[in-house]
This record gives sequence, C-alpha cells and structure tokens, in this order.
Amino acid sequence: MLRLSNGYEFDIATASGALGYGRGWWWEEFFLIPLGVIRPEAFTIITKTLTKLPRVGNLKWWCPWRCVRLLGGGNVVNAVSLTNPGMEWWIREGYPKYVQQNKQNTIVSIMPENESDAALMGTFLRMQRDIKGVEVNVSCTNVKSVSLDQKIDHAVKIVMAVQRTCGHPVGVKLGWQDPYLFITKELEGVIEWVDLINTVPWDYVFPHKKSPLAKYGLTGGVSGPKIAPFARQCLDLVVDSKVRVPVLSGGGINSYQELNRRFKKAAAVTLGSPFLTAPHLPNQMERRWRRHGRMQAMREGRSAGEYVGRVTQSPTPSSGGSTQVRGFLLQGRRLPMKQRLISVPLSDGEVNVTLKEKGKTKQLCLPAIKINDDMDAEHVVEIIQKALPWIEGDMEIEDI
Repeated sequence: MLRLSNGYEFDIATASGALGYGRGWWWEEFFLIPLGVIRPEAFTIITKTLTKLPRVGNLKWWCPWRCVRLLGGGNVVNAVSLTNPGMEWWIREGYPKYVQQNKQNTIVSIMPENESDAALMGTFLRMQRDIKGVEVNVSCTNVKSVSLDQKIDHAVKIVMAVQRTCGHPVGVKLGWQDPYLFITKELEGVIEWVDLINTVPWDYVFPHKKSPLAKYGLTGGVSGPKIAPFARQCLDLVVDSKVRVPVLSGGGINSYQELNRRFKKAAAVTLGSPFLTAPHLPNQMERRWRRHGRMQAMREGRSAGEYVGRVTQSPTPSSGGSTQVRGFLLQGRRLPMKQRLISVPLSDGEVNVTLKEKGKTKQLCLPAIKINDDMDAEHVVEIIQKALPWIEGDMEIEDI
C-alpha cells in the first residue's frame, strides 16, 4: 500500500492514459464502463500526461492505427507523442467532470518543458484541491542529446519546481532508458513515489525487427508482457539500492501472477495495456488481489509491499515491558510516532503485535516469536530483527 502525506492511500492505479483523463476513451466511456466490463472507481486514476499548452502529437481519432498497433500476446506499440488538450482544458472541463462530479480518485500526470512551466503548472494544480497527487512525467525526451549529468539536473529541477508550488504529494515517472536510479536518489525526501516504468523504446525490445509504425515514419514504445523483465529490473535495482522512495511499479502486468510478483517489492502497481488488449482483465486482477493477495502477503510477512528495511538498534536496557518501534520507515518515508506505532508486549510465550494508526488499533499478522521476561535488551532486539525484517526504525526497550 502506498500512503501519501495527505492521508490518501492506494495499491492499484491505472497507468497514465490507460483510462484517458478519468472515464476512458470513447469505446470505454460509452460501452465498456456502462456494461460493467471496466469499473474505474476500483482504481486510482493517473491521467494521460498533460502539457502546459495543447499538443497535437501523432494521435488522430480517424486513423489511430497510424500511431498505435496491437502486437499480439497482450503487447502494444504506440507513438502517440503526448497528444493532449493542455492543462487549461483539464482544469476547465476535466477536473469538474471527472474529479468533482464523478468523485474519482485522481493523480494528475504532467510534463513541463522547463522550470518556469513546472512552477506555473504546479500553481494551477494547487487550486484543484480534490486531486490526490501530481505525477511529473520526466522521460528526458527534451534533452536526449545532452550528458547524463544534464539529464539528471533537468529532471530534478523540474520536479522540485512542481513540488514547491503545487501543494499536493508529488511523484515522478521515469522510463527504463532514463537514469532513473540517479534521479530517484537526487529526489529522495522530495518525491513520495517513483513510477517505473514508462513504455520501452521499440529498438530495445525488438533490436532486429522493424516497427510496424515505420511506414509512417515512427518507431514507438512497447508496452505489455514483453517489457515485464525491464520493469522488474528497475524495481529490483531501486529497492535493493535502499533508496528511501516507494516504487509504483508498472509495465507488463498482464496476469495475476505478475501482479503478485510485483507486490513482493513494490508499494503499489499500475495497470495499463490490459485495458486495451483485454478490458475485462484489470478489474478481474484487482478483485482477486483484494480477495486473496493481501492476505497472502500478510501471511508471508510482506504486507503487500508496505514494509521495507531492517530494525536499527537504539535500545535502553530493561528487564521487561514492551518493545516499541517509534516512527519507522514506511517504504522509505519516516512517519511520526503519533501516526504509526508498532508495539510488541514482552511476555512468556507468543508475542502479540498490534499496529496503531490515528487512534485505531489493528492486528498485524506475523509468525509467532517467543520472548522471555529475563532477556536483555540486545537479545530482544535481535529476536525482533529476525521476526520483523521489513521494519526499519529506532527501537527502544522501555518499562511500562
């Protein structure tokens, strides 16, 4: 579960543009959604990426095949190139219709071209109080021919300009071909999630094959199961590097098995291409995850990708009482004690672990561990480390 600083939390979102700006494309809005094939309210909606001004791009409603092709096996290649009506349109028409009227949980995806545009777009979004967050799409498309340091600098400055002005939780979307690890590290403490990955350029996925869009002078990016290995590589590298930023993992999730696999390390996931290639599948996977996946993750001690890291020791010797983890890291973001607290009462026999959040107490499903009253603090910490390997925080042993 990905929890944001405004209190909103989610585990499954639509990839940017998968459902357009909130209710899908015309065949989804007027057919698939009314028929119940797609239920957008079950997801957090990440809008199609908006630019400051309208952008024509390559998508034409009368001939979409010129920039989008189905490849079979649930794979898609597209070269839409950010076709969108612009920020002003979304604020004037999209926000009232999709967010205020339909009450959809929405994260707005934007792509500013420079710092001044970023600050301006952030200021506009600050007034849209009902959105849940802002995702900055920084795929470095505008700075391809510059050095690595310049690409990183470009991305960081744009994201920070949005974060300073928008007043909402901010995340960043990056592609497999981007210096995503460097950018994420630079933005640690600024962003609340990193969305990995965008589509993968055709030549990386099919290096010896010509794109079906080549006849129109385009190449395109690939989505679907073919890019799942790329997405897993990014997820593993960011999580294993101990960067304290939660990962929103997308790309190639076309089965429940792949969904469950991502949740082993990701805080949340995005679903994209299945809305086009198998429209019934996203809600089918979502229902199965909510019915079985969460419980399975809890039994395995994963808690749906919620907890990471390890316990850091800061004990005060005591002969008994309770062990408390104060302000631990939730997918890399330290929260104050008043919001999150895990207490482990010490007694002979099994340990009962409770999770307290905003005055509410929840039981946390964990393997049984045994602690004796006569154990010293160091021994207690060692046992807790083994039992709660996904928690990182300052552990203090104190008397009750």
